[in-house]
Amino acid sequence: MNDHRYRWFITLGLCVLLAACVRSEMDDLEKRVAEIKAVPKTGIDPLPPTKVIEPFAFVLDSQSRDPFKSEDKIEDAVVDTQLPVDGPQPDLTRPKEDLESYAIENLKMVGTLKDINKGNILWGLVQSNDTPHPTIHRVQVGNHLGRYDGRIVEITANEIKLMELIPQETTPKTWLEKPNSLKMILSD
Repeated sequence: MNDHRYRWFITLGLCVLLAACVRSEMDDLEKRVAEIKAVPKTGIDPLPPTKVIEPFAFVLDSQSRDPFKSEDKIEDAVVDTQLPVDGPQPDLTRPKEDLESYAIENLKMVGTLKDINKGNILWGLVQSNDTPHPTIHRVQVGNHLGRYDGRIVEITANEIKLMELIPQETTPKTWLEKPNSLKMILSD
């Protein structure tokens, strides 16, 4: 029974000390608020005058860059239909495929699939760098990827080989075929 009274007195004593500490902190807070209220009020400086900006009418002509398209993306060039007959050239009537909007450096081979129901056709699996969720695309020989009209010519277990058409700056309207590839990189 004595033990119970002893605990009660200790608890009561701690409560009194705690109340005293809180009251002391409240006195400090009330003193600080009174000091802040005693400072004379000053007016707010007026805002600086608003600068009038003259409107500008933008007219897009054939010489100007479209301001709403990113410069880091290679846009489809306006190509004259009078192309030279000799040498490789892109098929301007072919619809663009999804993976042609990516630079080759932003694509990676992540695997292959073999379709045994259709003559063991080997499909390549290519991952694009879409954020936040990268997308895996299934490609086969004849599909296109990359920004340089890259046509897939061969798919092996570890590599997707393609042939790109690189526009020549020195001779307008001519292209150079250049082999390129996506190799599967095995992660640790």
